[in-house]
Amino acid sequence: MKFIKKGDADEGLLKQPTPRSYKKAKEAWARFKKKTRKRDATLDKCLTEQFHICAYSEIKLEKQKLGYHIDHVIPKKVKPNFTFEHNNLVVSAIDDVHVRGVIREEVFGGHSKGGWYLEKAFIHPLKDGCSNYLTYNTSSGLVSSNEKLPKREQVKACLTIRKLNLNSNYLVLKRKNVLVSLNKEILNFLKNNPAELENFAREKLLPKNGQLDPFFSAKKKLFGRIGEKVAKELFK
Repeated sequence: MKFIKKGDADEGLLKQPTPRSYKKAKEAWARFKKKTRKRDATLDKCLTEQFHICAYSEIKLEKQKLGYHIDHVIPKKVKPNFTFEHNNLVVSAIDDVHVRGVIREEVFGGHSKGGWYLEKAFIHPLKDGCSNYLTYNTSSGLVSSNEKLPKREQVKACLTIRKLNLNSNYLVLKRKNVLVSLNKEILNFLKNNPAELENFAREKLLPKNGQLDPFFSAKKKLFGRIGEKVAKELFK
């Protein structure tokens, strides 16, 4: 999971009223989603901040495939007054139409967690250090908690993985294919051209035209210290 550095809210979002109840929040958000220009301005800002990858799963966000939606990290029913808070909004894979065609066990990201939220337990991409909580198995594509963390922190990671369904078959297969292929390329560089490994890491980890390739965090960990070094360039 990659930390998302949020910027300023767009003007249209700032002009929205602050709901004080869940009912008012649902109604206000439904109206906002119908205002295409204002909604898309917020969506575009979030997409730019995320380099066009899903905030939770890190797959590429593409309208023509699963689509995507704006997700509230802290759900409207928990904090209705945060409904139009830019620092509470991220873009998650699967739009409201496509989710109806995905079997329940395969839904992941914002639609998977729904209205669930535990402030002290949810590891989310707006929390600094979130990337330290998860590890990725190159051969299987599975994501798990970081065993180097204290047990209580591992429990938070496991709960987050389950609530976001980050080990859905769909994600695991895609993650596995990407990581197995990348691992072979890295081993080839280490064997034949180690001096060029850092440049290769830049090619794989840095954005092209403002967009990252999928599974940034898993790839970064695969590159080890070089990956950590290159990733810092994203926040310069």
